[in-house]
Amino acid sequence: MAKPRAGPPTGRARRATRTPNQLSDVREAALALFAARGYRSTGMRDIVLNTLDAVLAAQTDAVASTNDVVEQLRRTAESQVRYFARFPRESIVTTRDFAWADDADLPGILVRRNDYRHRIAVRIAGIGARLTGK
Repeated sequence: MAKPRAGPPTGRARRATRTPNQLSDVREAALALFAARGYRSTGMRDIVLNTLDAVLAAQTDAVASTNDVVEQLRRTAESQVRYFARFPRESIVTTRDFAWADDADLPGILVRRNDYRHRIAVRIAGIGARLTGK
């Protein structure tokens, strides 16, 4: 007799654990992308790029009203946490699965990820300069 499989459910068992809202959310998102771009033109890149663009826009909006680098860094972190809490599935795909994107799509994804990291690095450097008086 085979041992029961450990770990999260897969296949039918996994689908059976989803709530009707999760299924309808996935279905709606897929239908919207298919209608806008076509079935063959929709891929992981759409989710990843849209999520990264939204995170970058939220970051820009969050820091727009202050020049204080400490406050900007706090708002940057808060905007990401809020976005990822609101859209956890998109966040998982964006942070974990982006490397599976097609080779042609990866440069655009990496540019956005590097832009996000650079913005944070600039704010951290600004805090360091403020603390050291440089």
